[in-house]
Amino acid sequence: MARASLVLLTTIGTLTGCATVGPAAAMVPEAPGTLSGQVTDVASGGSAAGVTVLAQGPGGERTAVTDEEGRYTIPGLAPGAYAVRFYFTFIKVECANVQVVAATTARLDVPMNIEMARETGTLSGSVTDAATGGPVAGVTVVAQGPAGEHAEFTDGQGRYTIQGLVPGTYAVHFYFANIRVECRNVPIVASRRAQLDVPISTKAAASETYSLLRRAPSGAQ
Repeated sequence: MARASLVLLTTIGTLTGCATVGPAAAMVPEAPGTLSGQVTDVASGGSAAGVTVLAQGPGGERTAVTDEEGRYTIPGLAPGAYAVRFYFTFIKVECANVQVVAATTARLDVPMNIEMARETGTLSGSVTDAATGGPVAGVTVVAQGPAGEHAEFTDGQGRYTIQGLVPGTYAVHFYFANIRVECRNVPIVASRRAQLDVPISTKAAASETYSLLRRAPSGAQ
């Protein structure tokens, strides 16, 4: 019986040893990687300064701006695949699946049409009263086109000028009180001035009168 008990205890000890789980091995994080490169102009081949570079990937988003030589560096990136976007005014270039490896520097050089972004046009004109032909001041002029909206007011002579417009087709809106005039498909050409004169009926503009009641200061006789 003593011998049988000894064998049983040995067996139990062996099973217990197999079930024992030691401390988990410590996870060592991978060293971050770096993304760098240069942005150049397609037409001239020169460097492109002031381009915003955004890298989006496993570690979130990181940004940089190109220097005078068009170079950029984004350090501290978690290893993995990134979508890298380059922005300059209305121009955007996107590079997908850019691989960043631990403890190494990935290089990504990108050409952009910088000169096209720098070439803009101008829209100008005058707003007159449809009945009298006189100038209408204080009209809000909004030009909506490829790069968003630009707004200006007519001056005392009813004139307006909107500069820095990206070439393309615009919808131009004129607002005066409750009056709105819209002109579609207005072409804007680089380095040129487009003229758009518009008559509006000021008599149709609604007017409202407000009465302001001033309360006397407390304690006044």
